[in-house]
Amino acid sequence: MIDADYGRWLSLGQAHQNAGRSIDAMLCYRQALKSNRHAVIVQFHLGEVMRDLGRRDDAVAAWAEALKWQPQHVPSLVALGNMLREGGAWLDAAAQYRRALALDTRLPAARRGLALALLGAGDANAYAELSELIEVDATTLADDSDFATALARAPDSPEKRDLLERISRMDGAAA
Repeated sequence: MIDADYGRWLSLGQAHQNAGRSIDAMLCYRQALKSNRHAVIVQFHLGEVMRDLGRRDDAVAAWAEALKWQPQHVPSLVALGNMLREGGAWLDAAAQYRRALALDTRLPAARRGLALALLGAGDANAYAELSELIEVDATTLADDSDFATALARAPDSPEKRDLLERISRMDGAAA
């Protein structure tokens, strides 16, 4: 049963989160969950504030809980994938991005995340995905420090050299 206070706590939590008051937002989201423990959107936002507070495990737990109640919640899939990728759990992250892409193949954040997870895992298929992403929106990757770092850390390979060659031939703004 959803308590009448649920909406008030959710709105207040979002206002605090938007204002950068993560601890206040966390407290409000926890109150909202007392009113509706199955609230996927609250779990998603709670994960965001936990991430912002540096509480990685709590963020992962919040997004996993959201996905327990709504397995096709794309924002939670992508957020969980990002957190796993940032923690070096490349294959687990790739699985989350693939789940999101199965729901919507055009999601740029999931496509980017999958490519970076595959690159981190040493999977040569990452280069094909990165090439496609560059064709779609080169400027997004050009400004992406995660992409630059992942590419720099990747071992030398013919695929990496081909991608770097392709990037070097791009116009100055994109490259």
